Amino acid sequence: MILATGLSGGEAVMLVVVALLIVGCSWCHWRIATKAALVLVLFEGAIRRWGVPGAQELVYLLKDLFLLGAYLGFGCSSEPQVRSRLRQVWPYFALLVAVLGLSALQGDSGSPWLAAYGLTPYLFYLPLAVVVPHLFCDDEALKKCVLHLATLATPICLIALSQWLWPAPSFLSFPDKDRSRVMATFSYITGHGTFIIVFFALHVGLLCTKLPKWGRIWMRTNLPLLCADALICGSRSVVLCLAFFLAVFVPVALSTKGWRMRRMGKALLAAAVLVAAGAVAIDRAKATRGSQESRSPSASQRWSLASQVPWPETTLFGQGVGLTHPRMVVMRSLLRLPKPEGKLLIYGDELRQVYVELGGVGFLCWYGLRLLLVYGTWRAFRAASSKVRKPLLLISLLVQLPHLLLPLVFNETAGVLVFALVGIGCIRDAAGADASVHPLQTSG
Repeated sequence: MILATGLSGGEAVMLVVVALLIVGCSWCHWRIATKAALVLVLFEGAIRRWGVPGAQELVYLLKDLFLLGAYLGFGCSSEPQVRSRLRQVWPYFALLVAVLGLSALQGDSGSPWLAAYGLTPYLFYLPLAVVVPHLFCDDEALKKCVLHLATLATPICLIALSQWLWPAPSFLSFPDKDRSRVMATFSYITGHGTFIIVFFALHVGLLCTKLPKWGRIWMRTNLPLLCADALICGSRSVVLCLAFFLAVFVPVALSTKGWRMRRMGKALLAAAVLVAAGAVAIDRAKATRGSQESRSPSASQRWSLASQVPWPETTLFGQGVGLTHPRMVVMRSLLRLPKPEGKLLIYGDELRQVYVELGGVGFLCWYGLRLLLVYGTWRAFRAASSKVRKPLLLISLLVQLPHLLLPLVFNETAGVLVFALVGIGCIRDAAGADASVHPLQTSG
């Protein structure tokens, strides 16, 4: 990856040393490194655009270095709870690696190293579901960390609004063929959309808990900003996800004792009105566009059309894991491997793309695991007695559900944030009421 950037030998050696130092420091301080990666994923697009525009791949690699060191530090930890967790989740992870490994080896990758690298979009961020539960000593530490993370939505939303008010070409704008698209601090529209969905859910969930006065005011101020960001990002799926979230969350929260819903009722009502108005406005805008766009449908239209077409036939283990991922092009160039024989099938929706890459067996294994995580989060939500974690468990569940269809393998922002939310469902309740409820939950 480093050599593919065109650096000289001395510069490449220096970067390798820096990378090893980052991994080593992350190994020693794996909790801090994991939190740093959660922050970095929100700003890596801005760093690439305004900080080091000539080293795009290296910027994307930075958060992975933090996480790699954190995983190594977590795996080598001598803490009894960590050892117990590792013993419990190891069979699940080994089975998943074995099934996806067969898909990787059977595919037309051209190299076992490239095939192994193709597994990273599926597997690299999954351990966050196991690491995150051990970042916090108690529920108050969890709430404090999530609250501080949620405050980062303010500069991101303000940058998005600035990009919308002053479109390209300008210093704040990202180069994009469609000037109506707003990407804030992210490199891709999908990453920006994931940020809006996840952070809107985090704000609503936090407002159901007891917050300090400054935190409650900040969260209420950010909600309109996130709604406005959803309306200007140009993605109808984001608005639909927010509408789905409000339609499910509000009734459940109103029927749950101990949640602070009355005080935030006006804020949620305003958010619901903005989301509904945005959905109508986006639909009307799409309906009134010119005939040229009607001949070239949008991504959401392609997705809806593709879902109605019968899926193509594929081999038992698919065409190869990760062959269509953008990073594979760089790695193939680095290893000087020829392009795969035949035409790679590429689709606009991730569901079919995963099916084509993994085949029937890998597809069932991957989405079976995802459904198992959803079911485990639901059981943890029903059993939880903590007034802090119960709202966060509900938002984790409501974020996971739409991401069964939305990009996650081909959207690194979603991979980091969604699997980090899954980790909240793997935290044992302090009173032990929900012990061993989640399939990844330790009983020790």
